[in-house]
Amino acid sequence: MRPSRAAAPAQTPPPQPSAPVVLQTPRFEPPPQKATFQTPLLMDRDSGVRRLGFYLTLIYLFLRLTGLHEILAEKTGMNIYLMYVIGTPALICMVVGNGLRRALHARAAWYFVGFAAMLLLAVPFSDWIGGSTAVVLTYFKANMFVIFLTGGMILSWREFRTMLSVIMAAGVVTVIIGFAMHDTVAGRTEISDGMTMGNANDFAALLTLLVPFVLIALTAPGRGNVVRVLLTGVVIGAVYLILSTGSRGALVAMIGAVIYGIANAPGHRRVQAVVVVLLAGLLSVGIASVALPRVVSKRLMTIFTPSAAATDLEEESALESTEARKYLAVQSLLFTLQHPLFGVGPGQFSNHEGSSARAEGLHGNWHETHNTYTQVSSEDGVPALIFFVASLVAAYRLVKSVYRRAQRMPATLENQQIASAAYWILIALVAYSASIFFLSLAYQFYTPALVGIAIALHRIAHSRWNSPAPQA
Repeated sequence: MRPSRAAAPAQTPPPQPSAPVVLQTPRFEPPPQKATFQTPLLMDRDSGVRRLGFYLTLIYLFLRLTGLHEILAEKTGMNIYLMYVIGTPALICMVVGNGLRRALHARAAWYFVGFAAMLLLAVPFSDWIGGSTAVVLTYFKANMFVIFLTGGMILSWREFRTMLSVIMAAGVVTVIIGFAMHDTVAGRTEISDGMTMGNANDFAALLTLLVPFVLIALTAPGRGNVVRVLLTGVVIGAVYLILSTGSRGALVAMIGAVIYGIANAPGHRRVQAVVVVLLAGLLSVGIASVALPRVVSKRLMTIFTPSAAATDLEEESALESTEARKYLAVQSLLFTLQHPLFGVGPGQFSNHEGSSARAEGLHGNWHETHNTYTQVSSEDGVPALIFFVASLVAAYRLVKSVYRRAQRMPATLENQQIASAAYWILIALVAYSASIFFLSLAYQFYTPALVGIAIALHRIAHSRWNSPAPQA
C-alpha cells in the first residue's frame, strides 16, 4: 500500500511589481537647465514679428552707418524723422520678439546696461541738468537700444551673413559719398551735408570702422574674382579718403589694426598678410606724397615729427592742435579726479571746462575732450568708464573665442566663413577702440552696435557647433 502523499502547501506566487513600473520606480532626471548664455536661444520659437524686426534692424544699421537719412533731410530741407519711422517699430519688434532677452544672456550687454544706468545716475549731479537730460534721452531713444537689435534679433548664420553684407554695402556707399559729396576745409576732406560723422576726424573714424567689414566680403571663401576686384577698389578708395581727412587719430588706429591683424593671422596666412600690408603701406605712402594736398601730408607727418621740428605754418597749425588736445586730456583727467563718481554731467565737459577757465581769468577751450574714454570718466564718472570699457573687452573676448574655436573646427566652407568674419570683426573692434581714443563718441550708436554684433556672432557660432558656449 503506497503511503498517502501529504497535500503540498499552497505556494505563494512571487510578488509582482505594481503596474506600471515606470510610474512608480524613481528614475534619475537631470535638473532642468537654467536659461543661460551657455544654452543658446536659437531654439526659441521664431515669429513673423521677430523676422520683421530683423529686416528693420538691417535698414536701421544701413541708414545710421551711411548717414543717408541726414543727407536726405539736408538736401530736401524736409526732415521726415526716418530714424523714428524705422527705429520705433524695430524697438517694438525687439521687445515682442525676445531680442532683449537674447542679448542680455551675455555679460557684455549687462556691462552696457550698467553704463547706461550710470548715465541716468549722473544727471542729477550735472552742471546743467537740463542739458544732460537732453543728451541722455537722445542716447536712449536713438542709440543705446541698438545693442539689443544687433545682439538679439539675428538667429541664424545666414541672417548674420546678411547683416554683414548690409554693413559692407554701407561701407561701399560711404566711400561713394566721400568722393561724390566731400568738401575741402583747410585741405582736409569732410562731409558737410548734415552728417553726424561728417567732420574730417569723425568721417575718417567711420571709414576705419567700415573697412574691415568690406574686407570680410573681399576675403570670404568662395568669392568671385570680379567682386574681389571691385571691393579691392573700394578699400583703396577708403584708404585714400582716410588719409585725405588728415586725421592722425585714424592713421594711428589703422597702424594699430594692421599690427594686430598680422600678429593674429593664421600661421599659414601670416606671410601673405605681411606682403599685403607692405604693398598697402607703399600704396599709402604714394597716395600721401602724390595725391594728397601738401597741408594734409604735412599734418599726417607730425605724428613722427617732434614739436621742435615744425618748419612751416601747416606743421605749426597741426602741432597747435596737438597741444590743445593735450590740454583737454589733462583737464578731463583733472575733472575725473574732482568728480570721480558721477562726473560733471553727460555732455557737459566743454561747458565745465570753459566756465572753470573763465573763473580763473582765462579764455578756455570750450571743446569736447577728443577722447571717448576720458569723456566718459569726466562726464559720467569712473564707474561708468569701467562699465564702458568692460563691455568692449567682453565683446572682444566673445569674438576671440569664436575665432579660436573656428580654427580648430573641420575646414568646411561655413567654418572658414565664420573664422574669416570673426578675424575681421576683431580688427574692427581694435580699430574702433583705438580711434575713439582721439574722438568724443561716447553717446553715439557705434559702440552698442559693435557689442551687439559680437554677442550675436558668439551665440550663433557656438550653437551651430552644438556645444556649450563659454561665457565671456
